[in-house]
Amino acid sequence: LQPCVGRGSMAPRSAPSGRVLGAMAILAVLLLAQVANIAGAGSAGFAQVDADDDDDEEDSVQEVHHHTFTPREQPKGRGTARQALQEPTPDDGDWDPDEFEGFEAPPPPPKSGGAAHGVLGGSGSGSGAQDPKKAAPRAPLPPREFKDLIPEVVMVAVLILYFINFVIGRSQNTKIAEQWLEAVKATLEDNFALVGAKNNCKWTRDGPACFTMYCSGRLNCESLTITMDLKPRQEAISRLWDVYSPLAPDQVKFEVVLGDGPETGGTMESFVFAVMPKNDETDVRERNTDLSEVTKKWKTALSDSLVAIADDEDIPHEFLPKVVVDMLNEHAPYVKLIHFSDRMKMGALGARRDAEGLKFIFNLLPRDAKSGGGPKPIEAQLQAWDMLAVVALRYVDKVTNYRMSAQAKDRMKRGQAQLAEIQFRKGAKDREQQAQKRKMEKKLKDKESLSAAGQAKWEDKEEQLKKRKTTKIRTK
Repeated sequence: LQPCVGRGSMAPRSAPSGRVLGAMAILAVLLLAQVANIAGAGSAGFAQVDADDDDDEEDSVQEVHHHTFTPREQPKGRGTARQALQEPTPDDGDWDPDEFEGFEAPPPPPKSGGAAHGVLGGSGSGSGAQDPKKAAPRAPLPPREFKDLIPEVVMVAVLILYFINFVIGRSQNTKIAEQWLEAVKATLEDNFALVGAKNNCKWTRDGPACFTMYCSGRLNCESLTITMDLKPRQEAISRLWDVYSPLAPDQVKFEVVLGDGPETGGTMESFVFAVMPKNDETDVRERNTDLSEVTKKWKTALSDSLVAIADDEDIPHEFLPKVVVDMLNEHAPYVKLIHFSDRMKMGALGARRDAEGLKFIFNLLPRDAKSGGGPKPIEAQLQAWDMLAVVALRYVDKVTNYRMSAQAKDRMKRGQAQLAEIQFRKGAKDREQQAQKRKMEKKLKDKESLSAAGQAKWEDKEEQLKKRKTTKIRTK
């Protein structure tokens, strides 16, 4: 049996979450740096903008550039008469000075050593030539205040709080798992030759709140898988929701698989037995088919909060001696389920199978009325954890060595015969329903193949049959 989803494929699950946390931390640092940069550079940036605006206003005063047009002079005595007629001169009577408006003589160069402005056809010297678009005065930016940065600050604070809660919650779950393992370490090493995937008596982490351990090498069983499911304390939303509506409690589960040979528990009798809280009986019966068949609730010396169910009345008295009853009554808040069966669903979710086995589910931190409704300190519960582990492992030998009496076997056979009859009746009812369904489908198919007149006759016939059946029922 592989623990949960496989012994070798559980540890790497925490690597992706580590990369996600690293990325979140980097993002939070970058956002903090951006907020500090914007807040720190606010006043200096605005002062620099005002200084640049003043410089631009001074540089915007510049001379107007004029395009100069100089008529090309023709040498006297050259050209044709037609050209002379087409090219007027200022001395001619056809000369119109407004025709060449804007082409006056260039202004004289500036006397000062400032930046000289170029004219059309020449290049300006220095950096005085500016684009008129750039020289236009710019409107000052509105000053940014701290309230404008509130969304960024809130997002960074939420990320930081989530990261801090993840680290604290993960460390709390790790501490609970390590303390429980330290309490039962000696018991596990005394019962199994191999404790842990690498025989190092260490957990295999299957997530921030899930731990598994595989044990083997013991008489009367094939393997033991221990699974610890804790509250998701690393999730901030789940932690807040747990305050409003308590989540599932921290639990540890023992799954003992019995083998086929006599040395691995293959000699188990065919029976079913379970102990659970009275409030969980309906839910447990629905989730376990072997408990929902012909098992009955029997009167025992257990407290009112616990109930025992089995195939026969001798089984609870055999597996609940006075010592065990006293221990279970004292630690009733810890007990979630004790289940023995020869047809139990065992194994990981993807590879579950019917097998002979034992299952124990215990609450790790039950609420205590004496401590104000909260759980007891972990240090005060170490002894209870070890005692429950000892009882669970002793039941392995008790179940494999138990032999039912002849009278109990006869009662078991009668119960199994009743179960077979119930299943047959249920199957006969289902078969009858299927036959009626097929008959109706055939009638509808025959009706579709008829003509309109034929369908009318068919409907009249069906109506008469219904009336006859109704009349017979009323007569009876």
